[in-house]
Amino acid sequence: MLDRASVAAAHQDAALRDLPCRRIEADEIHSFCYARRKNVPPERAGQFGYGDVWTWVAIDPETKLVVSWLLGDREAGAARAFMRDLASRLSGRIN
Repeated sequence: MLDRASVAAAHQDAALRDLPCRRIEADEIHSFCYARRKNVPPERAGQFGYGDVWTWVAIDPETKLVVSWLLGDREAGAARAFMRDLASRLSGRIN
């Protein structure tokens, strides 16, 4: 049985395709889960979801639509995955 979050995520993933956005504002937002990095217990150190977490977000400033988002770290791999997902949702190049 699917939960509501899974259904909503699947719908958003399918519906937000071939978007005609002309501009995108992208940024990353820092937060932490469970505890700040320095206070994470040693047995949880290095596990995703404990300590620093970054939300990568891309917004169309004209419509305020959140075109793409990703939860991850602040490394190049997360940035590439975020940009690949964003590019896959747009119908063309942006300015």
